[in-house]
Amino acid sequence: MAKLAAFKAKYGHCNVRETPSSEYKSLSQWCSQMRVAYKKLQEGKTTARSLSQDQIVRLEALGFKWIRSTNVFEKRLAELLAFKAKHGHCNALTTPSSENYSLGQWCNNVRMYYKKKQKGNCLGTRSSLSQDQIVRLEALGFDWRKK
Repeated sequence: MAKLAAFKAKYGHCNVRETPSSEYKSLSQWCSQMRVAYKKLQEGKTTARSLSQDQIVRLEALGFKWIRSTNVFEKRLAELLAFKAKHGHCNALTTPSSENYSLGQWCNNVRMYYKKKQKGNCLGTRSSLSQDQIVRLEALGFDWRKK
């Protein structure tokens, strides 16, 4: 927890990014383990890495969020909305030369997370979809099938 406190002192938040080359990779993995342990605790399940009430209180006092920030989702959803307004659909191309390549890659990732969620395979992943996010994408006309 001391490493997380130091991270927050340096960056002003506890949202440790998960990148392979990051100097904070182990801290990011630890944060993910805490989130999984907390979720299991909420579901009444036991895990090898359990959390005490004191640890929960200390993490929350530090500003730790049990659910990852949805800022990326909100940004991409806004991009997808603009894409749909321009093109009439939500199928951004994933061709590297496409101007919407990054958005298309995000859409493919969302489809992958959706499929994992449908199979019950999304626990502990760094980017799973909430039911609210699924509903919002469907309201936009998002096609879950791979293009």
